[in-house]
Amino acid sequence: MIRKVFKKIYADYLLLDQFSKFDQLIELAVKEEYQVLSVIQFFDLIKTRGLEKGGRYLINRHDVDTDPVTARKFYDIEKNRGVFSSFYFRLSTLDHGFIRDIQNYGSEVGYHFEEIATFCKENRVKKKEIVFRQIHEIKKTFVENFKRVSKDHNLEIRSVSSHGDFVNKKIGILNHYLLDPEIRTQLRIEVETYDTILLDHVTARHNDDLFPKFKDGNSPIHSIRNNEPVIYLLTHPRDWQCNCRINTIENLKRLYEGVKFHMNFER
Repeated sequence: MIRKVFKKIYADYLLLDQFSKFDQLIELAVKEEYQVLSVIQFFDLIKTRGLEKGGRYLINRHDVDTDPVTARKFYDIEKNRGVFSSFYFRLSTLDHGFIRDIQNYGSEVGYHFEEIATFCKENRVKKKEIVFRQIHEIKKTFVENFKRVSKDHNLEIRSVSSHGDFVNKKIGILNHYLLDPEIRTQLRIEVETYDTILLDHVTARHNDDLFPKFKDGNSPIHSIRNNEPVIYLLTHPRDWQCNCRINTIENLKRLYEGVKFHMNFER
């Protein structure tokens, strides 16, 4: 427990810039002739001409959970190396100037959605049965948010990513439960980041962790050197450099949401 607390404090307030490691990773991928692509670029490749025999692909995805300022460092490295990626923004992390730069460069901007978790936190809902009864209203909110993000930022959003929240774990429903065929058709959402049409082609997956390390001890560097055909890399700005102000705000927000969620009554 003490080690976990120290690790959290170090990550949020002491972690120095680790982006040279990300630059080295991308440099190696390019050197080993990987095509470093956004989610939608890889999806388009599958849907059109298919994957090349002997080809190497790295699906490069960033979930901007808390810190668009630090997220820009991913973009700067990728632009310098001539590679692409997908950036998924929550409602709380939308940054118009950054989004415009991503679009102009040719990388992808997507929506990191969390309407089920938001509904549960706002209404202190702790039972999935209530979510099921209110799913129509939650879907309506999702559609409104999606359209507003698209309009405000002049976006054609083709892919989305479900955000994972502590509430989703508590009630046992992931946010992507919202994405039924009707909504996908209505909003022209072509793919969610964990759709099987993507994952069926992936031979190695890597999610970052603090400092930054990678979950389960797996390293994308190892996968590149091992010539894995399709690598799926997910990164988060917070794991590569601390932003003390943003981290403090987010930690206080998370504490407030947790206390409020568990207070008074259970629905």
